[in-house]
Amino acid sequence: MFQFVKKLFNKDGQLVDYYIDMLAEKNRLSQLALEIGFNKIADLISKCPIDVYSTDSDAIKTEYCLNVRPNPNEFATDFWKQVVMKMCTSSDGCLVVQMSDGNIYRAESFTQSDDVLYPRTFSNVVIRSGDRTYKLDRIFTSNDAVLFKYKNEKVLAYLNEINQENAIAWSAAIKGVKSKLSKFKIQMPGNFQVYSEKTRKPITENEYTEKIRKDLSSDDIRVIFSRNGLDISAIDSKSTMTASDVKALKDEVFTNVAIALGIPKSVFYGEVTEKSDANNEFITYAADPIIQELNDGMNGCWLSQLEWERGDRILINTDAIKHIDVIEQASNLDKLYSNGWSHNDILKLRGKPPIAEDWANARRFTKNYATGMDGNMKGGDE
Repeated sequence: MFQFVKKLFNKDGQLVDYYIDMLAEKNRLSQLALEIGFNKIADLISKCPIDVYSTDSDAIKTEYCLNVRPNPNEFATDFWKQVVMKMCTSSDGCLVVQMSDGNIYRAESFTQSDDVLYPRTFSNVVIRSGDRTYKLDRIFTSNDAVLFKYKNEKVLAYLNEINQENAIAWSAAIKGVKSKLSKFKIQMPGNFQVYSEKTRKPITENEYTEKIRKDLSSDDIRVIFSRNGLDISAIDSKSTMTASDVKALKDEVFTNVAIALGIPKSVFYGEVTEKSDANNEFITYAADPIIQELNDGMNGCWLSQLEWERGDRILINTDAIKHIDVIEQASNLDKLYSNGWSHNDILKLRGKPPIAEDWANARRFTKNYATGMDGNMKGGDE
């Protein structure tokens, strides 16, 4: 940061217009890079199925709500993408409320209580349904509303740096550092002497310089005489960035944002390289922290303590979006099947719909995996 501030000043201690332009461009590119990064993360998460592990009879309805149609006017993919985008880009986070009919909505705005010892409540909730908004006349609690917030210290630190740089640029602009007025240089010979027009007495160099400054900054048309070796010339400051400057700044900003978000450079730039490895890193470092936040929120809001203790869970499944070559992985998939995975478990892993047959849900074990389960099982038995 201090090195950056030093760059703002030239050898005469004056702010240079070029860096004001650079700050404005950096701010624009930073916003663009963050939008690109958050969009990639939101796109990935919105494609993940949400699994509901529960023995309750209404579990299938919950899965339908979370994976197909959260409410009558939205499909799940777009709904969850907008949730992730809002939780990442809004300082207030994204509030999701559940109505009495089981439908869930994103809140456009809300008021949150500041309770510390008691559960917080949410009032003045405005939801969006299609192109319209509607204010709900009720108060939500942690049992029917969950507030998702994005927590990334690297991104917060980066945004804080951008805000500090913007403050410097704004302050400089207010003070008139970047003005449309030209800057001038006055050169005087050592024996230079000027007399006052009124008193006809000699005046100092500083007094004459101030007089010239007022004349040059005046809106009136004036003629300034140059005499006795006096030279007045305009100083051209660099106020525009070249294409190479913008490209270098873009590369720097995009790389820093990608690192802060945990997105591999090849994924951020859309390059086709070791795709599986890059995607796995993308999921692990960029998407998983947000997915964990979503999982915690859904389980904390929509499951009771008793349901959680008996093993009920609501989990976003990233396995289904990983590319699996069934031919290359056939032997590994067969090991899963012989280790108790059902056909439907493997289909879900591949992101395929289940088979509505009892045999597809049956779990089988080979003897070497079934130790301690059934003493009558023999080698090769299922």
